[in-house]
Amino acid sequence: MGCADPGVRIPRIDGPLVLELRYPLDGTVIAQDSTAIWGSTGTGRATLDVNGRRIRVEPNGAFADFVPLPAGGTAMLRFRAHVGSDTVTRAIRIPRHAGAAGTAVAAEPRVRDWTYRVRLRRLPSDTVDSATQARPIFTRWLPDGSVAFGIPQGMRLFADARTDDHLRLRIAPGLRVWVPAADAEVIGPGQPRNHPLHDLRVSADSAEAVVSFALEEPVFSQAELGGGHLVWTVYGVDADAAAPAAGPESGIIRSLASLPSGAGTVRLDIALADEPLGWKTEWQEGRLRLRIRTLPRFRDGLRGLVVGLDAGHPPEGSTGAAGLREDSMTLAVARAAADRLRALGARPVLIRENEAPVSLDERIARAERMGVHVFISIHGNSPGPGRPPRAVLGTAVYWFRQNAYPLARALHLEVARALGQRPLALVREDLAVLRPTWYPAILVEGTAMVVPEREAFLRTQRGIDAYADGIVAGLRDWLSARDGGPQ
Repeated sequence: MGCADPGVRIPRIDGPLVLELRYPLDGTVIAQDSTAIWGSTGTGRATLDVNGRRIRVEPNGAFADFVPLPAGGTAMLRFRAHVGSDTVTRAIRIPRHAGAAGTAVAAEPRVRDWTYRVRLRRLPSDTVDSATQARPIFTRWLPDGSVAFGIPQGMRLFADARTDDHLRLRIAPGLRVWVPAADAEVIGPGQPRNHPLHDLRVSADSAEAVVSFALEEPVFSQAELGGGHLVWTVYGVDADAAAPAAGPESGIIRSLASLPSGAGTVRLDIALADEPLGWKTEWQEGRLRLRIRTLPRFRDGLRGLVVGLDAGHPPEGSTGAAGLREDSMTLAVARAAADRLRALGARPVLIRENEAPVSLDERIARAERMGVHVFISIHGNSPGPGRPPRAVLGTAVYWFRQNAYPLARALHLEVARALGQRPLALVREDLAVLRPTWYPAILVEGTAMVVPEREAFLRTQRGIDAYADGIVAGLRDWLSARDGGPQ
């Protein structure tokens, strides 16, 4: 299914001839053999060629296309725009990424044994905000590989190997991850040891339940949701100190049971009486805690729901072919959605209230401080390297933790419907604003803002309102499903 016509014509502009290139810029590294291009000639009367290939110019001078890159270590793109005898030219260099055809592949790092106990910590910096300074250390499955999970700072672990720049941490037998060496302080030589885990307790009030163990120092643990159960896995502990075969009912918790565990690992099965809003682990005053938060039942529409609206960017962000900035568009959508939610009795929280940059970590910290029930990060889409602009023509929604999937699915359909286009992708993705949250958090790429007709739509109040209407409709569908209404 293609995207519907948003009903907005691209305006005709006949300004001075220019050549404004939004992407790629000189020096952009691309591994693929083709690249997206977009920008503006300043006038709809211009004719544009790239390496001799004719490119369509819209009535407002915008262009967006997909062009091949010449072979070689550094490709050249030569742009030529002209109106009558007036001509503007520009040439940019596109270096090839290591591993692309005809280029050298970086050598694998040398791994050597290295047996020390370390403490995870981030060095003080005057170039980051306090939220970034305090965030967990995110481990990777391989040096410079994909993210595995975050470990709170201050935790002491055993490192059994290193490269020049990274250390390998032994979390438990069979579970090892890597961290930058700069994020670990050496305590001294040592061997891995497990810590005794005992004194299981369960407590609850109307807002959350807490399952905890006594533990002499913090260890890494994680909980995964599935089939109405949370499975809490604790690493680096005495496996003989498992939970009892069953535990007392306590609000959202129906029962507890121990599960078979490997050496140095304890696994606890927590059967839930209701779908949790979210969960998080922490170590405080000699106890390792799993906190499970519930979501109140909203019998009067959205009244009382606290919604974090995160206007994506700055820093960074995309710019449309005719110059629409992603950060200004997302702030307009967030404000419009906030007005609608406020009228329905919800309490919207604008994570970014003005044009000032906000770091990813501070966005999460602000949502935590305001006690949001849900978090929606609002964006406009652009293609990654090697993809044409129209490859992202549709609505894409990203989620990471299991409690966010129903919210992601609801907004995926409703935002696409409101913007008159296809629901393009619903993807589980380990993104910075989705990773460390315990409330449902999603990221919405409403539409392809680098495609000229979609950019023109988002420049209108009608386009902003449509995006905001889709967000609110998705929230209503999600709450209705949770409260036993129509799916």
